[in-house]
Amino acid sequence: MFECDNCGKRCVDKPGDWCSECQFNLINVCLEGQAKWFSESRLCQECYYADGDDHIDLCRKYKMPLYMVKRKYKCKYFREID
Repeated sequence: MFECDNCGKRCVDKPGDWCSECQFNLINVCLEGQAKWFSESRLCQECYYADGDDHIDLCRKYKMPLYMVKRKYKCKYFREID
């Protein structure tokens, strides 16, 4: 048996693996980050100029990732999808 590569407290089957508790905590952190993104960037997700609804997708108007548009520009070009 090997120790968890993240916490070093619990046993895992292979070296470099994470225990189930560390994996669960990582998933929760990822889900919380996604929820925060979706709540803060509602206009970018609904905008005609967005190439997708993920934070790394591009805004066609500003030619940069949506997370940068949301944070820096307070978009003046918002258009609803018909």
